[in-house]
Amino acid sequence: MKSEDKTEGQPSAADKGGIAAPAATPLISRRMVLRGATAAVPTILTLQSGAALAASSNYLATIQDATAARDSQGYVKCIDTASAVQETSTPRRLDLGPNPDLHMQHITPREYFYPKTTGSGGDKDRPATMEAVCNQGGEFWFKDSNGGWQQLVSTQPAGQQQVAAGFLVSSTASASVSSWVSQTTYF
Repeated sequence: MKSEDKTEGQPSAADKGGIAAPAATPLISRRMVLRGATAAVPTILTLQSGAALAASSNYLATIQDATAARDSQGYVKCIDTASAVQETSTPRRLDLGPNPDLHMQHITPREYFYPKTTGSGGDKDRPATMEAVCNQGGEFWFKDSNGGWQQLVSTQPAGQQQVAAGFLVSSTASASVSSWVSQTTYF
């Protein structure tokens, strides 16, 4: 038996007038203490390339559900695809580049339809989801309060501008990039 494992020569708890310990514990060697100390020292990692990438990148996560993309006024937030380059990851991310210049589209939630294949107006047999209106962009129709067909065009600025293909973003995400929005369109 090694000397560092011995408990002989030490006064017992009974000798000291106390309660006896259930079992004697072996002495811990200096080597074991040092081994434990080095394992407990925190490790500091320097990620130079990762830090540089984070400092020069502007990523924005997109969402799939139009309900989660509604702002406090009820509009669905949709960023124009031309504003960013889509990354392939889960969840979907947009790389906004080093100098973001975003076009935010605010779409009024209502029942939309794809256009008729002939003539004008919407095809009542081909409804379009809010997600499709944002993701696909293009020509969509809705019924006005009198039951007539209206084409979805911009109201601010007024004109014949259609929804551009884009990505749904949450209100929280759109608020975090609001300083990079240079153009806003309401539909």
